[in-house]
Amino acid sequence: MDDKSRFILAIVLCVGIFFIFSPPPKKPSPGTGGEGPGKSEQTTGGDRDVPVVPTGDAGDPSVSIPDAQFERNDSLVLSSSKVQLIMTTEGASVSEVILTDYHENDFETKLVLMSEALEGGRALTLHLSGSGVPPLDRVDWQVVKLDATEVVFRYPLGGTDEIRKTIAVSEDDPYLLRVEVEVVGADRDYALFGPRKLRFDHDSRQINHAVAGLGGAEFESVEREEVALVPRGRLEDPRTNVRWAGLESNYFAFVIRPVDLPGTQRIVLGSYDELVSDGAGAKNKVGIQGIPFKVGFAAKGTAASKQTFEVFLGPKDPTLLAAYEDRGYPELVYYGDYLGGLVRLFLMLLRFFEGFIGSWGIAIVCLTFVVKLLLHPINKRNQGMMQRQSIKMKDLQPKMDKIKAQHKNDPARATREIQVLMKDENVNPIALFGGCLLIFLQLPIWIGLISTFTLAIELRHQPFLYISDLTQADHLFGFGFSIPVLGPYFNLLPILYVILTLVNQKMMPKSADPQMQSQQKMMTIMMVAFGFIFYSFSSGLLVYFITSAALGIVEQRIIRAELKREGVIPA
Repeated sequence: MDDKSRFILAIVLCVGIFFIFSPPPKKPSPGTGGEGPGKSEQTTGGDRDVPVVPTGDAGDPSVSIPDAQFERNDSLVLSSSKVQLIMTTEGASVSEVILTDYHENDFETKLVLMSEALEGGRALTLHLSGSGVPPLDRVDWQVVKLDATEVVFRYPLGGTDEIRKTIAVSEDDPYLLRVEVEVVGADRDYALFGPRKLRFDHDSRQINHAVAGLGGAEFESVEREEVALVPRGRLEDPRTNVRWAGLESNYFAFVIRPVDLPGTQRIVLGSYDELVSDGAGAKNKVGIQGIPFKVGFAAKGTAASKQTFEVFLGPKDPTLLAAYEDRGYPELVYYGDYLGGLVRLFLMLLRFFEGFIGSWGIAIVCLTFVVKLLLHPINKRNQGMMQRQSIKMKDLQPKMDKIKAQHKNDPARATREIQVLMKDENVNPIALFGGCLLIFLQLPIWIGLISTFTLAIELRHQPFLYISDLTQADHLFGFGFSIPVLGPYFNLLPILYVILTLVNQKMMPKSADPQMQSQQKMMTIMMVAFGFIFYSFSSGLLVYFITSAALGIVEQRIIRAELKREGVIPA
């Protein structure tokens, strides 16, 4: 195998191991994939690309609207200490959700969880089944009551029949809404829906998911599926054990929970147009969830009682969600199937150090010290093996040269005899490639850290030195234009990491064998390649890498001194 082939193989192995350890995305549950025709007949503006009514044969836009018309108002506001809702009388719905304790990446604008600008449509719309009913998400409702924490809407359905919807916030649970639906007159089936799209952090490597909490009398588990095309634009979940459902991004969630409503059924409205799927990537890049996926619940409205729904709209903060253990909301915090335990361990250590020191950046440095200490015995053993094998290889070099000279016209035989010689002398050339093996050993740690800085909301917008956000690249300064691979910003940390890593490699034991020398050169090239791979990674991860590389230089000196004292290498 020539040098080029070895280099390609090493890169393939690194990439292969990365994907082996990376948790694969959950496959959509049956019925949520793009099974429909290639092009939808639905329109795509606002909320118009989904069927108006999820059940029955109603919802035809041609259905006449009752004579009652109410004044349009698009600036109704409800506020708690954590959430601000901008509402409209159209559909008696929420048009914008603002989380007042969080900010956009400009660090000034309050964070918008959903809005028309993010193509979220309107949330908490009501879809009524039955013949001859109006599209209640399109008409203006009457405001019966409005104060800072509660609004009550009504819409007449003819005669003495009407439907009422109450939306309320409370300081007791500032990230929760109470939504009540009251049917006056004849019993009617209806469905209540969340937004079409949820805020998407465009720099995140975690796409949005639809999420559902399952269980009977008690919460059991969470089911996740990638936001995808919906067959025929509508999915009616046959299960009755869905306790809550909604949408989530890497840091935030919007879920609806029926309160003591047996027999409710999850329903999804969306698009099955392949053209929507084709354009999803471009939308994700600018912070818009690519595919609409409107999650809600169908329920039976009776005149005998009000139906109550609880809506959580806020951060996936483990400390906050711990108060809702009985509902299963803590399971909204998801770090992956395979390395989730490792991420939780990292976060536990980071929280401990941050609580003691008061800096997340210093906490990352402390975490690096802990990992280095744990890996030191392995690294020392690996270095000792490399030193011993290097000395043996140096002693065998004259014999190997002699074999090559004797069989210069038969390279295959020369290789076989050299392999026999190495086996007889107990020489293992693979041990000289221990640096790469150590990288492979650390891959699960690296991937766990990537998940930590991608999904842990505690680290979002946390500063360190000149860095404004440890979950984003360090962005030392902007170019004013975009450079292929590098993007629009100059990031210093990846360059520092490559420099320190190359210095570290220069201190590694050198082999006299040309083949091993070639492999060590390949490792150097790989490190430079990693610099490009990590260029846009979070600055918190690069702080870890740089600290690890700097500690590695010190560790090399310590290990060499220890090996000299032990007589492994000459003093």
